[in-house]
Amino acid sequence: MGRILLLSLMLTFSSKLIFPQVSITGKVLNDVSGEPLAGASVYINNSTIGSITGPDGFYILSNIMPGTYDIIVSFVSFDPIVHRVSVGNKDLKFSFRMNEKVTQMRNILVMSDELRRKRIERFRELFLGITLAGERAKILNTEDILFEEGKKKGEIIAFSEQPLVVLNRELGYKIFFELEEFYLDETGGSSYFYGFARYEDLEKGNPRKWEKRRLQYYLGSTMHFYHCLADGNTAENDFRIYKLMDMNGSAMKAVIPVTGDSIIRQDEAKMQKYIAVEGSLVVQYLNEPYYKSDLKTKVFLPNASAKGIQSTITLLEHPCYLDRSGLLENPLSVRYSGFWSYEKLANMLPVDYNPPGRMLKINP
Repeated sequence: MGRILLLSLMLTFSSKLIFPQVSITGKVLNDVSGEPLAGASVYINNSTIGSITGPDGFYILSNIMPGTYDIIVSFVSFDPIVHRVSVGNKDLKFSFRMNEKVTQMRNILVMSDELRRKRIERFRELFLGITLAGERAKILNTEDILFEEGKKKGEIIAFSEQPLVVLNRELGYKIFFELEEFYLDETGGSSYFYGFARYEDLEKGNPRKWEKRRLQYYLGSTMHFYHCLADGNTAENDFRIYKLMDMNGSAMKAVIPVTGDSIIRQDEAKMQKYIAVEGSLVVQYLNEPYYKSDLKTKVFLPNASAKGIQSTITLLEHPCYLDRSGLLENPLSVRYSGFWSYEKLANMLPVDYNPPGRMLKINP
């Protein structure tokens, strides 16, 4: 009863955001003719912040928190534009000139209905995930998913010329995902997908239920961990961190407890924090994530009977920067194993999600 009451209080508590929210404005133009492009999509990648250009090509992105973001500009038959921007305390202006897309011949596979059904199902598992949210999410336009031949046996490559539209009723979002590439090596077991996402809140449904569910998926997630790492309160939020260290003359690793503060540094020139370690970190969350009980019936989770979860973060870049809102500046700078490896698109919250009760202090 106490935990339910606490959750209720967190949901009704208004977050106090100690930073200004700024706007980005500008125009989208045809690079050749200089004419405005009406109907182009301009949005902050992986967020609910987006705009459609009007007849004059004008767009406005509002209520942006300070941080580092990718602005995505997309229009049918034109090459997409990805523009990284650092947002501070002042409004910004950017205009974009788009080039028409050059048609590329791709070796699209023609397959039987049964083989396509199996590949779509495999794609869905790796794209949306196998958690409760993944099972309950739906891709509305699977007919736009195309497959092509890989370079070696066991490779599956997928892409789409149109944004994939995902209905996520578990978290109350419609997601428009521009899939650049999906890759699966069935022989080696590795997979990844890459693209750009725009979130919209669903208009019909139960907003209070969705707010509660979003918080449940947030607690114990990678987003929760990085927020706590940036805020300096990992231990208070029941995260425990360990550094994996090489042992001389042995293939085994030493597991050394570390604090969040000991692995974070401040880059004074960039006014940003970064993870100041190389190699791998083991992270334990001492509470039970919302969907763990369901997930452990589907896959093997080490120590599943113990309370909490464990994941390993392999750092692929050094230093590994956090932006000023407390998230990874480059999500591809890390690789996960363990529990967090099952976080796929259906589990992910937009970058502008701010959990109830979190107080952010942003450097000017």
